Amino acid sequence: MAATVKMISILLFLSLVSQCHCQCSLNNLQIEQHKDGIWRHGKPEFTVTITNNCRCSLKNVILNCKDLETTADLGTTIPAILSVKGDQCIVNSGRPFKNALTFTYASDSPFPFIPVHSETVC
Repeated sequence: MAATVKMISILLFLSLVSQCHCQCSLNNLQIEQHKDGIWRHGKPEFTVTITNNCRCSLKNVILNCKDLETTADLGTTIPAILSVKGDQCIVNSGRPFKNALTFTYASDSPFPFIPVHSETVC
């Protein structure tokens, strides 16, 4: 009987340890951008870095891209990092990422990429 109780205790402990203990939110995403000195089609190019500051990976990250206008074709120049679907930009094709991703775009002024959705990967 004691061996059964010990085995159940060990299994319970292992199941608790293996669960996800990350509480990531949109606040864990940091988006920075700057002009990089390059011009495309008469417009300045901006370099954008999306940083995941959570200790776990994030997936299905979506940014609000309503009214995004760019001379760069995001669909062919950076399809793995940012793809535009209507008013949304999907980061990294929805795949998980843990650190930072960088892309560029050309526009008259910087666009305010705002995170609207993400999911934690355990």
